[in-house]
Amino acid sequence: MNLQSGGRRAFTLVEMLITVAVLGVLAALLFPMASRSVKSARAAQSLANLKSIGTVMHLYAGDNNGAFPLVWDSATSTSWIATIWPYASDRRFPGTTPNALKGSIFYTPLAENGTTARTYGMNEPLQLKYPSRMYLSTVPSPSKVSLVGDVKTSGSFRPDQVNYRNNGLAHVLFIDGHTGAVGSSDVPVNTVSVFWTGVQSN
Repeated sequence: MNLQSGGRRAFTLVEMLITVAVLGVLAALLFPMASRSVKSARAAQSLANLKSIGTVMHLYAGDNNGAFPLVWDSATSTSWIATIWPYASDRRFPGTTPNALKGSIFYTPLAENGTTARTYGMNEPLQLKYPSRMYLSTVPSPSKVSLVGDVKTSGSFRPDQVNYRNNGLAHVLFIDGHTGAVGSSDVPVNTVSVFWTGVQSN
């Protein structure tokens, strides 16, 4: 038996190797759990932000005779986010890139980097179907029709822009204000459908 000068038993090389191996196994087990926890927290934040966007959308509609904002106002060159920005922040509108929107409800921690990347888009097919934009009073089944969702590179939420950035799922805000996560099988390519316009094709 090896003893240190103080009489205490010293670690042998084998014991040290075993300890290192055990720590390595524990790290291998804990790292995926920590990674999943971070992803879960980001997903929860994304849905919470969408929920807040829903509240702001409804406030705006309440002040505008029930009409929701335009996806893009060509007359003023204003995006839907810029239109309702004053309802969500006292800051000057910073722009529509993910980095610019950090710290606001219009940002998602799941967003990609880059100047062409976008966070959320507003349902464009819905606006084309209902030019009055009085969605709460005119759209059938508002709890089943999308209003805002994860997008790739556009402020318009439409079939070719849906971004399944959350482990194959896209986060969506529905007209009635609730949020959810949808997969590609839940999102019709045809915009004449309940998900996009509240109207099912024959």
